[in-house]
Amino acid sequence: MTYNGSVIWSDSSIDQIADSLADNDFCVIEDFLAAEDVMRLKAVMNHHREQEAFQKAGIGQLQNFQVDRDIRGDRIKWIDKEEALSPTKMFLEKIESFMRELNRCLFLSLKDYETHFAIYPKGTFYEAHIDQFQSSGARKISFAFYLNENWKAGDGGELRIHKNDGYLDIEPIAGRIAIFRSDTVLHEVMSTEVDRYSITGWMLDRPVGVTFV
Repeated sequence: MTYNGSVIWSDSSIDQIADSLADNDFCVIEDFLAAEDVMRLKAVMNHHREQEAFQKAGIGQLQNFQVDRDIRGDRIKWIDKEEALSPTKMFLEKIESFMRELNRCLFLSLKDYETHFAIYPKGTFYEAHIDQFQSSGARKISFAFYLNENWKAGDGGELRIHKNDGYLDIEPIAGRIAIFRSDTVLHEVMSTEVDRYSITGWMLDRPVGVTFV
């Protein structure tokens, strides 16, 4: 089944978003940023790509970390909050504001977040997985913000959320953000037919510096 709903984040709808997370473990929000802000973020990604700043993404944590292209094919660039360019900082400020609202509504005690740019080249994917590491429960809420302008059916790269009664495919349309629980939601990125751009991140219950404890 393909997602076809719409939730616009505003002061009047944050409770609805929180209810969706509480009841369904995920939520999809349209137009999380204005179109011009999406374009600026895409330009930042292209700048970093031209600077060859992206690296092959891996799986696992610490001594269990490995790169396996049969499981995960994206390339990533971690975002440094202090060194981020202006469009990226604007996005991070929006995430921080949203995180505060989730704390207020759901009493999650979220304290920090980590995030990276991600590019899935044509033909790549990410097999089904849960985001929270077995060795650390720091990741509580996952998010994926999409930067794919002019995305059309057949381009692939959908976020597939597995449910007890089947699955839900979320198309990676520019301006859309998918938010879900890191500890319960089994999900995957379907094979893409075009380069797929996103910012992926996790809201944490502890500061980034102690996520490995």
